[in-house]
Amino acid sequence: LHGGVLLRDTMIRTDEDFARFSELVSKGEKLNYAAGNSPRTNVKGGVYTSTEFSADRNIAIHNEMSYASAWPSKIFFCSIIPAETGGETPLANSREIYEQLPAHIIEDFENRGVAYLRNLHGGDGIGISWMDTFETQDPAVAEKIMDEAGMEYQWSNGHEQLWLRQVRDAVLTHPVHGYKVWFNQADEFHPSSNGEETYEAMMALYDGDINQFPLYAQFGDGTEIPLDYLRTIRETIENCIVTFPWQQGDVLALDNLLIGHGRRPFTGKRRTLVAMSN
Repeated sequence: LHGGVLLRDTMIRTDEDFARFSELVSKGEKLNYAAGNSPRTNVKGGVYTSTEFSADRNIAIHNEMSYASAWPSKIFFCSIIPAETGGETPLANSREIYEQLPAHIIEDFENRGVAYLRNLHGGDGIGISWMDTFETQDPAVAEKIMDEAGMEYQWSNGHEQLWLRQVRDAVLTHPVHGYKVWFNQADEFHPSSNGEETYEAMMALYDGDINQFPLYAQFGDGTEIPLDYLRTIRETIENCIVTFPWQQGDVLALDNLLIGHGRRPFTGKRRTLVAMSN
């Protein structure tokens, strides 16, 4: 697997150890997670907890913040406490995914891009709040971030609900190597990622109104992504996955454009930290 390096026996044992390490390797240019979509805690100076979804959930392969207008070129993970069972961070090569997907799917995504839709609550609702998303309590600060990113957005009920839509490319050319990589999260944002029964229940709950979903993905031109496309994408990604068991103190450094990552379900305590940089 190219595009990633696993460092073992580092003697990193605490949050502070990893914060110092990440400061050195990022040369002081760590990025924050403002506008990010996953629940996580800012531990210290650009070091975050990994996504805080429940332990029984699988997190699909993705390139960090590929739905955003800016993303990290490098991402670093550190295992402070490995899970008792499971909890691996599966990896997949984005160039390999691109090369294995059917040509007609690639063509549609390259031509149309992906529109990401999000509904963010003001502290009481499903999913992540707009305050956690933009790391602020000030709506004006959130609006500045959205304006700079070219997002469409609309507030409702004062600032209790925020709808936003952002259109991004689905395929990128790697800036160093020059080859194309699959770089989007359409399969993860689309509610069919929750399984057929849950997807149908959500469609019924929101009466088919895609603007009511906590997360949704469609083509950038506003047309729907066929469900068979999404199934093929998920199957292709799954076929590209490699994985390894975490050990305490392991540090994983990834080229974020080239290598996607996820998380397997786990039992017991698990503490994995993340830092991002360009």
